[in-house]
Amino acid sequence: MKLDKTLSAHIMRIANKLIFIEKRSIFEFQNIKLYPSEIHLMQVIEADHNLNSTQIAKRLGVTKGAVSQTLSRLERKGIILKYRRTVNFTKLGQAVMKSHHYRTRALQNEYESYVSTLSEKDKEVILRFLRGFESFIDQRATEPLPYFVSLLS
Repeated sequence: MKLDKTLSAHIMRIANKLIFIEKRSIFEFQNIKLYPSEIHLMQVIEADHNLNSTQIAKRLGVTKGAVSQTLSRLERKGIILKYRRTVNFTKLGQAVMKSHHYRTRALQNEYESYVSTLSEKDKEVILRFLRGFESFIDQRATEPLPYFVSLLS
């Protein structure tokens, strides 16, 4: 029981640190600042540029208004071109995504370097835990958070 509380507290600390890192990770390219919300939206567009604002909002778990505002910011920055039903990257947007992929690969390499120091048994245990934990999170991703429910009741 005590170990359960210790593990769950550790998970919460790591999650909070990841959120903190994410929020302060402004990606700068040719003097253009891109915020995490903009990068996330760009990743969705890159995966499927035929999605409309409602579909993008659903994928990101945000409102359609938030998507529209972010698309407008990206268009003003010269990253995308909005058309009636599609969004496409400009040459600058394509360069930004290429640079972002490079940065992401570098970070992935750092993680892999750390993981390579672990024993195979530890890697298997961690991977089993992470898969289960991801499934746990996925199941709750669309549910209201308990403290919101209690505030609204």
